[in-house]
Amino acid sequence: MSFSLIWRDLAEQWKYVGLVLLSGVLLTFYFYRGYHFFFKKLYRKKWGEHPYFEWMAHGYQFAVAWLLLVIVPIIYIKLILGRPLVDFGVGWGRWGVGIIYVIISAAVVTPGVIRSARNRSMYHEYPLVRELYGKSRLHMFSWELTYLMYYIPFEFFFRGFIQMGMQPSVGINLAICFQLFPSVLIHLNKPEEETLAVVGGAILMGLCIVLTGSLVWPILLHWYIGATADYHCWRNWRQEQEKMIEGGAPVMVP
Repeated sequence: MSFSLIWRDLAEQWKYVGLVLLSGVLLTFYFYRGYHFFFKKLYRKKWGEHPYFEWMAHGYQFAVAWLLLVIVPIIYIKLILGRPLVDFGVGWGRWGVGIIYVIISAAVVTPGVIRSARNRSMYHEYPLVRELYGKSRLHMFSWELTYLMYYIPFEFFFRGFIQMGMQPSVGINLAICFQLFPSVLIHLNKPEEETLAVVGGAILMGLCIVLTGSLVWPILLHWYIGATADYHCWRNWRQEQEKMIEGGAPVMVP
């Protein structure tokens, strides 16, 4: 293979090469500067004693996700790719197919989600704001609405920008694989069983946007899975705390 052949291929594919490179840069900045632990490092001394500090930290993360995983990719889509946002799943798409897909998928995955919530590593990870989550139903609902603000940029970036962006170049199946790898890697700081489940979840969500042409339905499905996991993890964590109190052991504060 000659350098000229490499250069010719780059000249033909530079928009897609740029998409992949940009995705890598954005994910790197997001992980190191956008995660909640970066916010905590900066503001723990100032706001660390605030009862909603954990919520604030994740609110910061979700806001950065909108900037890096939505706004910047949209600029690239408009200025470089020159394609309409509907090509990336912005819109209702085939809503009839979407509703059926979400209902069937939710029914299939719910038993596994409930079962995984019994694992100690899971219910010590979720909900991300356990102490506040259980204060009232209003807190539960408010947190899940807050968390929705994360699922939207997550799905737009991986299933919209990366998958649908690469699809004209590599085809449907490889495009799903393109988004699968980074969406799995971004979970490496999570419990092992969750990271493994993301492999199947990435395929499930990837097929959803292909079949429906819309991000609405993978967002709703992802949100449902997350909310279900939150509730059952919280119940299992709370039961563990109650048993520890009954046994006279010190309560573990997250």
